[in-house]
Amino acid sequence: MNIRTLIRHATAAALFAAIPLATASSMTATPVPAVATAQTQRIVNLQTKGSAEIDRRVANLNAALAKLSAGTKLSAANKAALAKQIQDELTGLAGLKAKLAADTTLATARADVASIVTDYRVYVLMLPKARLVATDDRFGVAEDRLNTLATKLQAAITARKAKGKDVTALQTSLDDMKAKIASAQSKTTGLADKLLALSPSDYNANHASLIAYRDALKGSQAGLKTARDDAQSIITALKNLK
Repeated sequence: MNIRTLIRHATAAALFAAIPLATASSMTATPVPAVATAQTQRIVNLQTKGSAEIDRRVANLNAALAKLSAGTKLSAANKAALAKQIQDELTGLAGLKAKLAADTTLATARADVASIVTDYRVYVLMLPKARLVATDDRFGVAEDRLNTLATKLQAAITARKAKGKDVTALQTSLDDMKAKIASAQSKTTGLADKLLALSPSDYNANHASLIAYRDALKGSQAGLKTARDDAQSIITALKNLK
């Protein structure tokens, strides 16, 4: 080996020695700040909780939709309107679930979880509204039947009167029956349309929005019960009237 070769090797060795070797610590990935890790976990927690709440509401809405489809007392128009509103909620919740799962910030995740309640109001509005509309339709059917019965009872009382029978008490009971039916009808007329028009924003503005409708239905129910009792007493009296 000549002098020039030795010089080249020595120079290369010196340059190599001048390059700092990577240490184990320098090759380790930059640690994720604790704050970021905690925030990520909170987002995951919100997503898990929100997804479960959405699933619970979806299950209840689907059950209500199945019951609605099987119902026979609802009018076709009210059944269709309720079915559409329930389906709209199911579609909206499905979209919200997908959005929540894709959230990357804590603020967005919190807002989406909150909207499960405020934008849909499944338990305090949608499901109660469906039950109240169904009740209103059942009462409407009862009112029609009682009115038909009242007409028949009036004919029977009039016939007994024509034969010289004292029907004063019977007529008084029948008049009360008719008045109670009319009162029940006055409480339920247009009620279903008002219920169907209620939205989550209406409930958010006034949490007592359903109370008046519940009270109206309770009043109607009481009147129909009295009308039914009147009818039963008249029928019994007619049978005993010789």
